[in-house]
Amino acid sequence: MSFGHVGSVATIMNYQAAEKFFNSKPAHTRCKDWQSHERCLKERASGNRHYRIEQHNDGEYYDVCLYRTVMGRFYRPNADGRSRVLYAGHSSVTSKSYQQRVLGVWERMLRTTTEGKEVVVPLYYNNVFHNEGDSFCVDLMFDAEGRLIVDKSMHAPHFKHKSNAEDKARRVRIKEKFSNFIMLAQMRMPEFEENCVPQQHKGRPFGGGDTSHAERLAVEAIWDEDMPEQHSIDHFFELCQEIYDTLVSKRGYEQSNFHLGYRYMTGGKGKSTPADLEKPITEKDFEKAILNKVYQLVGANTRSEAIEQPQFMEHGDYPRTTITHRRA
Repeated sequence: MSFGHVGSVATIMNYQAAEKFFNSKPAHTRCKDWQSHERCLKERASGNRHYRIEQHNDGEYYDVCLYRTVMGRFYRPNADGRSRVLYAGHSSVTSKSYQQRVLGVWERMLRTTTEGKEVVVPLYYNNVFHNEGDSFCVDLMFDAEGRLIVDKSMHAPHFKHKSNAEDKARRVRIKEKFSNFIMLAQMRMPEFEENCVPQQHKGRPFGGGDTSHAERLAVEAIWDEDMPEQHSIDHFFELCQEIYDTLVSKRGYEQSNFHLGYRYMTGGKGKSTPADLEKPITEKDFEKAILNKVYQLVGANTRSEAIEQPQFMEHGDYPRTTITHRRA
């Protein structure tokens, strides 16, 4: 799908809205591309069929479509007022804008269940459910009051990952291989402290230090070779300086009276130094940070074991930062 934002279009959030909108619009008889069961969703009818609603089986269900994809499907409520709704999940800017603007849904939306609980209904990108030849990421059933019936609904599976025995054993081997180099780095901490340049972009959330190509190759050389060359060792300690600077920057960022420099300042030098930290960097802190970076650079920070999580988790239990919709 292309990237963009949805303009002036109708909002279709349930079967009743779909039926009302479809019946309010005349058929597109002047354009041969339009079929009799299709209507344009734009406020001003357009010749293209990118944003449209489709009626199927004399109103058994309505499809809300974006280009060739059925983004939402609304079934006619049954005699008890129960209604079935299916949504597709996609990652493009256009799709997300369409979901929000037209369907009134988003990636981690909240819905109230028939038991009165507030649960997360995730629109993951893997559309694992198939209905009438189309694919969807959720298949939902609502009661007459619009409450989610959990035991009649499904969303794409999601997982938390943890390290298996092989993952842990590999990290143990890496830690042993780098132990002498980390010990030397700990001995050089006064030197790293003296040359430390705390910076704003390294300390802010989701920020961090840069890793050069030479430093990446140095870590790989130490891991792969029995006797790495001197230039690899030198680049490794340059990486350790960057790691130390990032540690100080992160800790300083959380300290109100610590002044961080900016990237565009000469040398990036701020007014504060590691000596101004209320909680100094310890050797253990430094070792952990170095190992985390090494694991990342050699691809050893993986968690290979996927543990499927419950469907429709309550809002407070949903682990937003560690859950994934991929098994591996």
